[in-house]
Amino acid sequence: QLAVAATFRLIWGAGPVTLTREDIAQYSAPTQFAEYAPALRHLVHAFEWLPHADEQLLRMRCPVLVLFGTRDRVVLPRRAEELVRREPDGRLELVPGAGHMLQEEQADRVN
Repeated sequence: QLAVAATFRLIWGAGPVTLTREDIAQYSAPTQFAEYAPALRHLVHAFEWLPHADEQLLRMRCPVLVLFGTRDRVVLPRRAEELVRREPDGRLELVPGAGHMLQEEQADRVN
């Protein structure tokens, strides 16, 4: 549970999130299963980490709103700006002070 707490604090930084013991327990719960590490390893290797190609982004035929925290330490906000510029009808909204876990940090705003 200490590793989970440290990881989230690193990702969130000094953001507005307070992790309770219950939060940490819920995020830590799957680690008790032997299948957890192999499943996580599979997920990391199965994910396509390559940047989106321009032709993929240009095929979007609907408005796209991208919400991004200005303090994201995992994906830099400038990367989001690059992607949104390629969208035919894209809009980027930066959320001041929020990090990578925007849906947790600013749930009301995301909803």
